[in-house]
Amino acid sequence: MEVFDAENGISPSLEGNSHLSLDHNYQIANFDFLPVTGCKSAVFVTAMSGNEGGVVGLRGSSLACFTCEFQTHNCGHVVKLTASEEELVFEMPDFLVDFFAEKSFRSSTLSTTTRKEWTIKTMSLSKNSFELSVSQKQAFSTLEEILKSKLSNTGLVELFPDSPSSNPLCPKCSLQCLEQSSRQVPCFLKKMVFHCEVFYFKCSNQTCDGRLDFDGKDLTLLNMDFFLISYEVLRDFMFHFLKGRCTLFTYYTVWQEIMHDANVLNFERLLSYHHWRFSWYSFLELLDIDYTEGFCCPICGTGGDLDTVICDATSLSFRQELCTSLKSNDQPVRRSSAPRGIGR
Repeated sequence: MEVFDAENGISPSLEGNSHLSLDHNYQIANFDFLPVTGCKSAVFVTAMSGNEGGVVGLRGSSLACFTCEFQTHNCGHVVKLTASEEELVFEMPDFLVDFFAEKSFRSSTLSTTTRKEWTIKTMSLSKNSFELSVSQKQAFSTLEEILKSKLSNTGLVELFPDSPSSNPLCPKCSLQCLEQSSRQVPCFLKKMVFHCEVFYFKCSNQTCDGRLDFDGKDLTLLNMDFFLISYEVLRDFMFHFLKGRCTLFTYYTVWQEIMHDANVLNFERLLSYHHWRFSWYSFLELLDIDYTEGFCCPICGTGGDLDTVICDATSLSFRQELCTSLKSNDQPVRRSSAPRGIGR
């Protein structure tokens, strides 16, 4: 803790006021959160105005303050950190993403009951082919104009679920969805951000939690519930990865610079790296690709044993002597035992 205090400019004092108890049950305002170096299961909760800080970590799947007496579960530090899980969902720092992901993982392994899954999930469910369809190519090339045409009087782009009828049906129980709700979210293009109001319909069945969401496939948008991201960005990274081995983090840092050039100066707060990573893997899962097809012989198929395996000595190969099934009966060529010359 002394190293952590020194790194963050904290000067703890042994002198305390009589009205401050050691278990920190007083109300603390203006909290901020800092990571604990080398530990994803603990967060430092500090106040902007003083030294009223505390380390909150995980005891099993529950939060506990390691600074307050008896590792209390309901001091001001724990209460504020617990509230941040709902309040900072979209603007959450990366280290808090890891913290709550660990908390969610422990909850899922310690209990068989249904629990809230913390990680962001896509609301888009329609599969996509690797090549865009004709209608998607049209939307892809004119997406900015399409979004501008959907601007409402409130200055928000209104996006509704695609429904073949005026009476949308619940995707879970097939009953009518009557209640209409919406969420205001940002929509990320390559060089600009639109502010959208995305509508969804809740199921009329009180016992069903199903809802009909805006899928976004026809407009080449991926709906991540708390934000939208265009295929323009996702496919751009896809080809950068396929053609140039670009990593997710490298692309994200370059995208930051492009957004800054486009005068979107708060891009890092609008879309963190973790949200970008979740978006890419969600998009990847929706691609209608058979990943095993590239590892099957186009003539023999998948059935039967292969008589010969030829490796290209780069990405898919391994040393022959490490696999007994591929060892040859021929004697390997040995290096010459003659001494090498000293001069060159």
